[in-house]
Amino acid sequence: MKKIAFVGLFILALTCFQQAGASGFGIRGGLNFSARPEAKQFNLEGSRMVEMLPDSYTGYHFGVLANIKLGGIFIQPELLYSETGQMMVLTDVESGADNTYFTPKFSNLTVPIIAGFKLGPLRIGAGPVFTYMLDQTWGHFDDISFSYHDTFAGYQAMIGLKIGNLMFDFKYEGSLSKFGEGIHVGGQVFEYDNRPQQFILSLGIIIF
Repeated sequence: MKKIAFVGLFILALTCFQQAGASGFGIRGGLNFSARPEAKQFNLEGSRMVEMLPDSYTGYHFGVLANIKLGGIFIQPELLYSETGQMMVLTDVESGADNTYFTPKFSNLTVPIIAGFKLGPLRIGAGPVFTYMLDQTWGHFDDISFSYHDTFAGYQAMIGLKIGNLMFDFKYEGSLSKFGEGIHVGGQVFEYDNRPQQFILSLGIIIF
C-alpha cells in the first residue's frame, strides 16, 4: 500500500503541475555515493566485533522525471528506483582472524521534488525527498539486520545544467527524519541512528 501511495502522490503532483504550466517529461539515471558521517563499532558475544565504516558506497538510480515551468521558476518531481549500501567489517578479536568485509544493500523507491530557478543553462534548486525502503540484503550474514523505518524524509540541494533536452544534475542529500531504531546482530540489539548522506550525479533526457 505504501508503494502505491508513493506512486499515486507522484502522479497527482504531475497532474496538478501540468495544469499550471508547460511541462516536459523524461527519464533519468546515474550514480549515488552514500556514506555515514563516522565509523561505528558494536562488540558482540564470542569476542566478535562489527564495525560500520564511513567509506562511500557507489550505488545507482533510474526512473522518470518532469520539468515543470511556473513563471521564472521550475519544479522537478522525480520517481526513482535507487540502490544504496553500507560498508561493514566483521572481526574475531580473540583469534586475530582476518577481517571479513561485507556490504549490505538497500533497495528504495524515492520521490524528490526540487524547486529552483535558471540562470541561462545553469539550474539551482532544493526541496524535499521522500523514500520508501523496498528491501535489504545481507548476503550470507543472516544474523545481522537493521531495524529501519519503511519511510523517511530528507532534503536535496541541486546544481545542474540544462542544454537542449539534456539535464546534468549534481545533488547533495541529507536526512530530516529518524532513519531507524537500531541494528540486530546475533540476537543482540544495538541502538543506532547514524543517518546516511549522499552525493548524486545524474543525467536526464526530456523525451516529450
